[in-house]
Amino acid sequence: MAFDWYKKINGFVQIEIEGYFSERFMNLVLNRKITIWDIKRLSDGRIIAKVVPKEFKKIRKIARDTKCRVKIIKKSGIPFLIFRYKKRKVFVALILLAIVAIGYYNSFIWKVEITGDFSIPIEELKEQLAEENVKVATRKSTLDVDLIKMNMALKRNDLAWIGVTLKGTKAIVEVVEKVMPEVDELAGVPCNIVATKDGIITRIYARDGMAVVEKDDLVTKGQILISGVMTSEHAETRYVHADGEVIAKTWYTQKVKVPYCNDVVNKTGRVEKRYKVKLLNSEINFLNSDTNFEKYDTIEKTNPLKIFNRFILPIEVTQIIYEEIGVDTIVYTKEQAENIAKNDAMQGALQKIPAYAEMFDNTVITREYDEGIEAEVTIECLEKIGTKEKLEG
Repeated sequence: MAFDWYKKINGFVQIEIEGYFSERFMNLVLNRKITIWDIKRLSDGRIIAKVVPKEFKKIRKIARDTKCRVKIIKKSGIPFLIFRYKKRKVFVALILLAIVAIGYYNSFIWKVEITGDFSIPIEELKEQLAEENVKVATRKSTLDVDLIKMNMALKRNDLAWIGVTLKGTKAIVEVVEKVMPEVDELAGVPCNIVATKDGIITRIYARDGMAVVEKDDLVTKGQILISGVMTSEHAETRYVHADGEVIAKTWYTQKVKVPYCNDVVNKTGRVEKRYKVKLLNSEINFLNSDTNFEKYDTIEKTNPLKIFNRFILPIEVTQIIYEEIGVDTIVYTKEQAENIAKNDAMQGALQKIPAYAEMFDNTVITREYDEGIEAEVTIECLEKIGTKEKLEG
């Protein structure tokens, strides 16, 4: 490895030796300890090898003594590269300027990326990070990562952990949100338990307070189920924090209509691409950004411009992809339309049911109308429907 770098820095030449006494030539070269490597003998007797430039004069003298011909077939290395471009001063200057510019550009942050699973508004995090100077066009050497993490932890009590990493021209901020314990905001406050939705009571148990509905009662959303107002036989009124459990039968309904003739959208496979470039707040469109398709889907992919896949420039390139779509008309039989309507209605009803509810029955009703079939699905569930509500007054 060290020898490879030596060859690149000092340069080397690849030579070709031809002559009747080429074997004697190679013996003399090796005996005089001349640096030579990658020696190959070709089928026609010629020899290919590599030597350092300063040894080439010695090799030419040995070639004359042994009646051999030697010629250079390739020059490699930094010295030859410099010699090749020494007359192109402007080109070399531009290369050096570009290297300096890239190095200077890399000393700044050009993108702030916030990652993690959190529900905190990302704009809030960006504003608070900007207060710590973690923002675009900040010189990386001015940032104290440990201090930033400490200040962000002091600013927000909902962060379990925050990490800041500077990678290339990007600041990567990893956020782990603290799991906050559920707090009963009405703890110790006189309140009622009211219905969160319509239902038929199947069980009610009042740990504190007075149940004002019974099993099989039909209740509506907002109706008091367990009252926090307690009245004694002597007409004395006491206000308590109602507590208990209310289970009710609830229902979730979904209707779906499926016409016998249905238009189905599909992609034709034809695609048009457009590009636009955003430099800071300026936007440039290449050619016309519109499409020739009458009906189409649009997909936009935006990526920052990178150098060597590491240095992110403040330039964004957006690719706009237009995918042409066509419309086909499908005709269903009555049975096909009915099956589709039932299935879609069932899926719609299931999506409305909360995770804590227990399903126990369902009904499906279908009816025909002029243009197709309508299906109505009702799913019955058992679930808790009580929530606490502060007493007024």
